[in-house]
Amino acid sequence: MAKLSINEDRLTEGKITVNRMLVETEQGAKIHVEGALRTKDYIEEITQIDAPRFSVKGVKVLQESFGSEDEEIVYTFVAESLEVEE
Repeated sequence: MAKLSINEDRLTEGKITVNRMLVETEQGAKIHVEGALRTKDYIEEITQIDAPRFSVKGVKVLQESFGSEDEEIVYTFVAESLEVEE
């Protein structure tokens, strides 16, 4: 599990996967960012996620998934940007 910062003021342990892809639209190409956060903590609102290797900003949660056999919650989201640490 990674140590993650949520909204710059809350710490949690979890796993995050983010995809950044080029999407062709009628208005031209644009970058699309989407991903999933898995953690045991219930988080009411997520706008930013900071991981040791990258930051995801402008997060909009689309779905929260709960399982009967799993303590973790999976937050599926889209985001405005992905900033990779150098």
